Amino acid sequence: MRFSLVIATIDRVKELKKFFEGLEKQKTKDLEVIIVDQSGDDRYVELIEQYNKIWPIIHVRTGKMKVRAATVFGTEKATGDIITFPDDDCIYTPTVLEQVDQHFRSKEAPQFVTGSVVNLDGNPTKMGRWLTSSTWLNAKNIWTGLIEFNVFVSRAAYEAVGGYDTDMGLGAKFGAAEGPDLGLRLLKRGYKGYFDKNLVVMHPDKPITINGPRAISYGLGHGYAMRKNNSGLDTVGVFLFRPLAGAFLNLISRDKKKAAYYWYTFVGRSKAYFSKEARIAAKKS
Repeated sequence: MRFSLVIATIDRVKELKKFFEGLEKQKTKDLEVIIVDQSGDDRYVELIEQYNKIWPIIHVRTGKMKVRAATVFGTEKATGDIITFPDDDCIYTPTVLEQVDQHFRSKEAPQFVTGSVVNLDGNPTKMGRWLTSSTWLNAKNIWTGLIEFNVFVSRAAYEAVGGYDTDMGLGAKFGAAEGPDLGLRLLKRGYKGYFDKNLVVMHPDKPITINGPRAISYGLGHGYAMRKNNSGLDTVGVFLFRPLAGAFLNLISRDKKKAAYYWYTFVGRSKAYFSKEARIAAKKS
């Protein structure tokens, strides 16, 4: 098996169907799909029966409501050489798997590959800042070059670093940045990562003015990941100063929602960066 796609999902049957429709357009058919179902009922059964005729689908159920705990659970069933973790509401553009396969077969084959994000209209996403040219990843540019639903990892490399940190990601205390955390641990072990700007995955845009608790949770994840991986002070300074500056500038321009978002992001990042948990994790890394 070449690819294992591990998808944690809850109550998104229509969105998952659209993902499957995009997956049907891929030239590469050597794949398996592992659905980690957190819904607690049979809402996905009909959809799985429909598409199980095209590629093998492994349907597992879990009550774990943390997305990375769910994907780690699903990964235990994976048999592919390359593992990936698409969101249940993203869509692959038609050549994604073919491009990834070519990277892994190239002369300077990376052990993980990432790519770009556009919204469902095909326009640049508003979900943060991203690299604009293809490049090898390092401890600095990985923060704007890796997002969880568009990363493909050698299963051997993924397992060697222990996979995702289940204390990070949606539903966990540190609610984001589990992708960069995984990438940084891969780089530290000597594995190579590559960002391909032409490797495009579509994803719904999220409004920048998400509510306070979500902004804080995302910020907690980012701050924790920076401290855990002993990021340089230049990186830490940028990611702490930028939201603080954003809060100040938007307050001046009287955009209270954006100002609040940036402030909550700063609070989350700084709180986690200086937390006891992050200090302990940094000593272990």
